[in-house]
Amino acid sequence: MNSQRSSQVDFAQAATYSFWPWRLIGLVAPNFFGNPAQGDYWGYGNFWEDAIYVGFLPFLLAFVALIGLRKKNENRSLIIFLAALIPVSFLLALGNNTPLYEWLFRTVPTFALFQSPTRFSIWMVFALALLAGMVVDSWHRPTGRGLYWSRLAIAAGVALLLGTILGGFLANQSLLDAPQTFFTATLTMGIFALLAAWLNLRAPTEKIAKKVNWQWLVAGLVAVDLLFAGWGLNPGTNLELYNEELSLSPEIEARISEGRVFIPSVDEYELRYERLFQFDSFFTEDPMEIRSSLLPDIFMLDEIRSANNYDPLMPGRYTTFMDAFARADQSTQNLLLARMNVNLLESFTSIDKGNPSLTPINHLARVRWSTCARYVDSADEALAQLTGDLELNTVIIEGMPRSESCDFAYQPLVQITRDTANQVEIIVNSDNAGWLVLADTHYPGWQVRVNGSQAEIYPADGLFRAVHLEAGRWDVNFVYIPMWFYFGLGLSLLSWLALPILWRRSAEK
Repeated sequence: MNSQRSSQVDFAQAATYSFWPWRLIGLVAPNFFGNPAQGDYWGYGNFWEDAIYVGFLPFLLAFVALIGLRKKNENRSLIIFLAALIPVSFLLALGNNTPLYEWLFRTVPTFALFQSPTRFSIWMVFALALLAGMVVDSWHRPTGRGLYWSRLAIAAGVALLLGTILGGFLANQSLLDAPQTFFTATLTMGIFALLAAWLNLRAPTEKIAKKVNWQWLVAGLVAVDLLFAGWGLNPGTNLELYNEELSLSPEIEARISEGRVFIPSVDEYELRYERLFQFDSFFTEDPMEIRSSLLPDIFMLDEIRSANNYDPLMPGRYTTFMDAFARADQSTQNLLLARMNVNLLESFTSIDKGNPSLTPINHLARVRWSTCARYVDSADEALAQLTGDLELNTVIIEGMPRSESCDFAYQPLVQITRDTANQVEIIVNSDNAGWLVLADTHYPGWQVRVNGSQAEIYPADGLFRAVHLEAGRWDVNFVYIPMWFYFGLGLSLLSWLALPILWRRSAEK
């Protein structure tokens, strides 16, 4: 309710990652369009978004389960449900490739709150895995017509292997125009298909107990298949990337300690996806370049503050503020950067070569004092007031107006004495009443105590936190104490206390 997904996104953004229909071949040949772990992926978007491979043998077993729907089975109702789930999942995953998803997006509640419809394919993957597991116990050696088709499948597999080897040779000799990944993936598929067919011919008969050795062969084939397909898809890097200290000039280090770094969205996108984290490969020539890029959220390793954020769920106020920043003119953008406590602007004059440039800019402190305020009723009104002609030290407050005299020259003692993730303590000593503004995101759960007494936090400038203080010396303590945390803690404690009682009752029965 407090994230950027509390309101719908536009359809074009929501459907960005729709299932690429050609990736259906991934059910039997997962690396047909290459693999980023091997550095040769050339398919659409992220490899893992529409990766649907469950293993060649499990896919065949699931297919057998669907064919056997006509037979009586104690799990028939569940098989029917899973069989229906597969096309539903596929149709939803297609996203903007069919008119169905757009109709759901504009008609059915909740569909407009999520993006990447290709992720609905996880239902299909789950259903295929369950179907394979349900039919494997009834697997037995084929006889009659089943034996005929099994032998024919082996012959077809051998022919496929020979044709693939020939095609790969012709492609290497530039006599056939086709990506090498086609032949590698097809060759791998053919090998696993032959092994699956051989296991089928070696399966136990219905009249004897299952052979333990054969069961281990089945489990081993599936394990090797999935390991081969998924090897490298959870990439790692040398620990030195985390152990080495970031090398910055003394001037830059001094400015970073006083404020935040900001990377414009265009530069951040190009740096992230065209230079450091390309979709076709997991490999980077110089991993330390990632560390020195100050990309969000890598900067946390060096305890550097930034105005950028790359979390999938972000506070709605932050997202609205950054959207307003993107639409604003240059003078207003400078004003917003100053209020965000940004004092270093990181940009890239050339993405292909050259290092990032860090430009110092004028900024307001992270915690500041203001005796001049404008009062509005909502965050939208506050952002509308933040234009390039607004006095820099004027604060926009969402709340009841208070009578104050503006004195831009007066700056009292304001000092942060404690700063952690869940607490910020500030000392204020002022001769005048005014607003203490903390340039951190306003969010439910934050509370403020002034000299030990509870006070009210007001949204400031559409994004930050502010508290009104009279003249005097004040110890201001912002602390994050969400009530839902204690509610959840209470439920957990009750559950633990109930366990011995439930266990005792179960033992008595």
